Amino acid sequence: MKKVTALLTFALMLTLVFSSSAFAWGVTAKDDPFAAGKWMINFNTGFDIGMGTDSYELEDEDAVDTDMVEMGFGLNGGYYILKGWEIGPAFRYAYEKSTDKDDNAISASDYMFGIQTGYYYATPAPIHPFINVEAGYAGRSVNYSPDQGDETSDSAGGFAVRPSLGAVFFFSNKFALTPSLFYQYTGYSGTDDTSGDELDYDLTSSRFGFQLGLTGIF
Repeated sequence: MKKVTALLTFALMLTLVFSSSAFAWGVTAKDDPFAAGKWMINFNTGFDIGMGTDSYELEDEDAVDTDMVEMGFGLNGGYYILKGWEIGPAFRYAYEKSTDKDDNAISASDYMFGIQTGYYYATPAPIHPFINVEAGYAGRSVNYSPDQGDETSDSAGGFAVRPSLGAVFFFSNKFALTPSLFYQYTGYSGTDDTSGDELDYDLTSSRFGFQLGLTGIF
């Protein structure tokens, strides 16, 4: 938790620095920064920090909720089909690892690929709000490393949707810092064979967090 707090503090400080640069640079609505026909590429720079809950439900059993902290990154591309409105592909990857009191380690890799669309509103001030939604196929690969016994793994697939709300701070004519808040809901289905028997399960994942992106618009 201390590591997450430190990263969030650093991200906030970086946002404040670039906010000052945005006011100094002064890219506003009169510059038409989100004109139709432009291209956008966004990379979430490793500060995609999500906190939430996983609900794991084996076949014919009650669901078990687990609080999780997850870090990852994303890459989006888009084309402005209308002024302020872009659409394009999206990719996202996240990794988490935990160890229980018996020294059994669990690591999980989550990924999503699909489409995204966003609307960017150019204002007279050098701060421009935006809203974005990503949706697509989601996958998860899990490795179980017990303190005693053989390592096992399983995988699951499903669907994810991820809306976000943020702001654009230009620090040059083409590049901007894009901090935002996000919520991601993911539903998975898979097969668990760690007990020796194959059991179907459903897994739902809810994440809420902060992401810091670097965006280029050309």
